[in-house]
Amino acid sequence: MDVSASAFLVIGANANKGTVTIDRIAKCLGTVRIHLATSVETFISSSSAGAGVAFHYSSNNVPADLKNCAVEVVDSNMQTVSLTSTTTATVGRRLLAASGTANWGPNSMTYTMSRQQPSGASFSFAALPILMIGMFGLLM
Repeated sequence: MDVSASAFLVIGANANKGTVTIDRIAKCLGTVRIHLATSVETFISSSSAGAGVAFHYSSNNVPADLKNCAVEVVDSNMQTVSLTSTTTATVGRRLLAASGTANWGPNSMTYTMSRQQPSGASFSFAALPILMIGMFGLLM
């Protein structure tokens, strides 16, 4: 199978319940799109804790080559979440992922998602001390 630069490999909503297996992925430059049967929030808060197996592949694939594919999750509300593509060797590092990670392991691609933090909150807490120091400097 080739997932060329403009191609999509679409994995259906029931992929976690069955076993989707692909023998050989010769090229992985496009996008792997995983469709959920539920909303992202419901998936994250479910018993699977926001983790799933997208599909399996034979061990004759090279995970470092496979991680060149972009990975995104589309939920039942048509919300799209882009995942950071990585391999088992890089999972231990702290990733600045948008909201989740797609891990290309030795024989399967798994994915995890977490709740997103509002980006404005971290800015306001970081800017408050600087603003206070600036105001104090003006008063002096």
